[in-house]
Amino acid sequence: MRAAAAAAEAGGGRPGRPMTQMTLHRPTAAGGPPLVLFVTPLVSRRYASDWEAVCRRTAVTLRSLANQTSGDWSVLLIGSECPEVPQEARGRVHFLELDLTIDDPARKGRREVDKERKLYWALRHLPEIRPRFILPMDYDDLVRADLVRTVGDLSGTADGILLRSGYVYRDGERHVQYSRRIHTRTGTNYCLRYRPEDFPAGGGDFCDPPPDDYRECPAVSSHVKWPPGTFAASAAGPRRWRVLRPPSVVWRRNADSISNAYAGRGGAASPWAARARRAAASALFRRPLTDSLNAAFGCPAGTGFGLPLAGEA
Repeated sequence: MRAAAAAAEAGGGRPGRPMTQMTLHRPTAAGGPPLVLFVTPLVSRRYASDWEAVCRRTAVTLRSLANQTSGDWSVLLIGSECPEVPQEARGRVHFLELDLTIDDPARKGRREVDKERKLYWALRHLPEIRPRFILPMDYDDLVRADLVRTVGDLSGTADGILLRSGYVYRDGERHVQYSRRIHTRTGTNYCLRYRPEDFPAGGGDFCDPPPDDYRECPAVSSHVKWPPGTFAASAAGPRRWRVLRPPSVVWRRNADSISNAYAGRGGAASPWAARARRAAASALFRRPLTDSLNAAFGCPAGTGFGLPLAGEA
């Protein structure tokens, strides 16, 4: 990879704190601007409960993208260190090296703040890659193998594409749960046309460090905020939206996070309550995970969307 150093300029940041230092590493054999750029923030090692699991899941996601039916795509990973990139995806991965410290001890959900700020800084480097569409994507999610081709088919009539439905999957299980509103659960939920005119020259409305609510910045609010109504007011006028009806996303969760999410709470619980939550979560996984479903998301047959099934090495 060749590195192009980029240091953030002061844009109204709060005094007394250093500017964010970034380096964008681009693939040596990078071609022209991609149709779709998948923008993927990686949780920092200091906030990850299992960094090796983050690396494994990122590799699975990159391998699945390598099986897209259209090759007109690239990935922008953002993090303090880059996991090993599978051979199949090399040449398509840009890496924005950036280490953020969430230094407010009172702030809750540091992983989410870490992710949001990385998305914030990633937008500043889009003019260097010049994609036609951007798709924010969680590192452990999967998208349909024909998604890039579908975006190309719709590019003449749509400025934004909502990935409304998909599957919730718990690692190791042989069943999935279908969700008609997967976009309300995961950060992988839309594909948006990149419009440079939405960004002032030189990124003048970017602040360093970002505000506590990164959505306060106009350039970010027009490209990151959800629901779709927030995209209506942008420099280039209203956007034309299309909704993909086929299941388009796999939201991969572990057993504990699914149980807590569907019970509506987390934290410590009595043994009885914990058993009830696990039973309720298990009852949701009704559809079998077939080889054709694996193939639909670019994953090998006989796996749990690229990872071993329960009871298998």
